[in-house]
Amino acid sequence: SEAQLLGMTSFDPSWRVIHEDGTPFPGPEHPVPQAIAGRKPVRNVVMGVFRPALEDMVWLLVDAEPNMTPEGSVQHVVCTFIDITKRKDAEEQISKLVQEKDLILREVHHRIKNNMTTICSLLTLQAEMASEELSRTALKDAANRVQSMQVLYDKLYTGSRFMDLDVSSYLGSLSRDIIANFPNTRNVRLELQLDDFRLEVKKLQPLGIIVNELLTNIMKYAFDMQTGGLIRLTMQRQGNRAVLSVQDNGRGLPAGLDFNNSTGFGLMLIGMLTKQIDGNLRVERTPGTTISIEFPV
Repeated sequence: SEAQLLGMTSFDPSWRVIHEDGTPFPGPEHPVPQAIAGRKPVRNVVMGVFRPALEDMVWLLVDAEPNMTPEGSVQHVVCTFIDITKRKDAEEQISKLVQEKDLILREVHHRIKNNMTTICSLLTLQAEMASEELSRTALKDAANRVQSMQVLYDKLYTGSRFMDLDVSSYLGSLSRDIIANFPNTRNVRLELQLDDFRLEVKKLQPLGIIVNELLTNIMKYAFDMQTGGLIRLTMQRQGNRAVLSVQDNGRGLPAGLDFNNSTGFGLMLIGMLTKQIDGNLRVERTPGTTISIEFPV
């Protein structure tokens, strides 16, 4: 009320003024003293003020405009207050909802990752029990494909963002995990050249499966088990497009191999997923093999 305001200054301790972060807002730092000291306007200052009569907190947006004399001194200061308490309450509610959403998404990614771990374990166990080599191979390949998605959701669960992910971190971890699954891993040198940028999950998931298929084929067929070889995985961003490249110095692919019309499930899967991300696939056969996929980001 007018009676409560008249005769009081912002230095009065009963106001208990605070900043937005909850720290004390000392009187000399208030807008009017600052406008007098600096002889210039002070605008858009947010203050939380405890009202003793009502025992509540009100949030104010404060401007202080000094009126100067011809000699350059401050004659008086016009101070305006806008009550933004409802806005602050709404912002706080929105912040709580965002935090709840993040917790729910984190829990979802965690559960997906755990379910994939279970599926991967079941496929691996079934592969060990299979009597036919063809069945064992198919089940192990399926487990590896699940593992590529498992790595993705593990990164999403432990990260601070849930809609996109750092390409370098994901593909680096994934490629190392894939190669470590093979008995000749010690004879294979992996080189990574991955640009530091983020991609949305709907692009990373098919990319992870593509990388799994390419690295798995290289580890199975490209190298001699004793001598091994080199694999170079690169991911470069070029404006609004990116290029994934997997290169090896192994035996090379058979001539005339067509990813889009292959009878092998893995190669057919690469062709399908490349189309899914609107990519273009290119194969270079000498020396070794280089497979490049360019797609929009």
